[in-house]
Amino acid sequence: MHDPVGDERASELLRREAVAEAYTLARDARPGVEGEPERRRFRAVGRAYLAHVTSPLDEARHRLTAGEERPAAELELGLMSEDDPETRRSLYRMWEAHADRFGGWLEERAAAAHEAVEAVGAPDVAGYLAAEHPLDPEPTCQRFEAGAIAPLDDPVAHAMRERWLGADPRAIEPQAWDVPRLLALTDRPPQIPSTISGSLLRRLGSPLGADPDGRGPRLVPWSAPHPWTMEGLDAEREPVVLPGAAAGPVALARTLGVWGRAVRASFLRRERGPVAVALGDPAFAVAAEVPFRRLVLSEPFWDELGLGGRVAEGLQRDLALNEALAPRRAWTYLSLALKPADGAQADEALARASGLPPTVADRLGARGRDPYGAAMLRGIVLGLLLEERLLTRHGRRWFETMAARRTLEDGWDAEVGETAESLADNMDLGTIEPTPILDRCQPVG
Repeated sequence: MHDPVGDERASELLRREAVAEAYTLARDARPGVEGEPERRRFRAVGRAYLAHVTSPLDEARHRLTAGEERPAAELELGLMSEDDPETRRSLYRMWEAHADRFGGWLEERAAAAHEAVEAVGAPDVAGYLAAEHPLDPEPTCQRFEAGAIAPLDDPVAHAMRERWLGADPRAIEPQAWDVPRLLALTDRPPQIPSTISGSLLRRLGSPLGADPDGRGPRLVPWSAPHPWTMEGLDAEREPVVLPGAAAGPVALARTLGVWGRAVRASFLRRERGPVAVALGDPAFAVAAEVPFRRLVLSEPFWDELGLGGRVAEGLQRDLALNEALAPRRAWTYLSLALKPADGAQADEALARASGLPPTVADRLGARGRDPYGAAMLRGIVLGLLLEERLLTRHGRRWFETMAARRTLEDGWDAEVGETAESLADNMDLGTIEPTPILDRCQPVG
């Protein structure tokens, strides 16, 4: 239903002067929990202002893609499922052509965003969005590179080389068109269909207080096939989950992670209101997905699915490698947002993250100037500490217990007004530092 009063209020909040004031207060706020009131005010308008400025360009892009015979999502799905290397190569060339067609749109959108943030006093988009973070993203980037990224460069490169040789011993080097299939693990049994998502999430939701058919988060189908499960909001601003069409163990892991985020959002909206979901430290949403996504590393989870005896030899090792890549990708996009690079330099940074040639999606991601990777790194650590608490208190089958629900909800309820660092300290979880990534995200099974 159209709400003219709400539209007027939103327009007032997104006035340039109001955004400039919110940005300046957040930029100058004290680090940590002391500056959260100012940052919460900025989070209420910061990204919404950018979305408002770029919405005409986004609408133009939607019009361009509406009539495509092979949408990008369909091509990406094909690359993950196609066995024949030549067919993968053909699909990849089509994906590249699709990205090239929108190169001008990306540049125009970036220019509009840059002009908009300059108008409110920010040096660039990265500097503008950095104001929503409790800690300066640049020292965070440096600290995690030294403590968790550089020490695992060689082990990740070696493990990925073994993964590639295991997939195709005849090949010398993987090509970009091989990467989506390699990382999706669709060549590894069990071949988990995407249709398992609905029934699985209902089973997982019940003991943890979620109800897709009642209080939420609801499961809503995509309007057109999309590879990945994603979180969203419905017309009433209630959290929903849109299950993706990609099959395989990694797609399942990503679905579980999104489910964790949505269960948290649904709980907070019920208990604390929508502001608690939208305005907190962005690391909290990342942390919520980590214990759920990492269920695929647990033998009891596969047993619960009835697939324990069908898991391929080496799958746990490959899933551990996939999990090791998550903080590396976050760090890479953070470093490229803070210090933009193009061409070969960007490709080198992307290849360092995964040990594989960068894909079209990687290169598009590298063009962003959003330092959200800082929240991802801090959130991954908080999620690992929370997973350790769940395992210690409730065992490896924590996902089946009502007691684990209370542990999770107590943590989510305590987020309001805190940061990842202060919450970890208050709950005696540990310290937000690179060590948990180094210890728990090793590329070995």
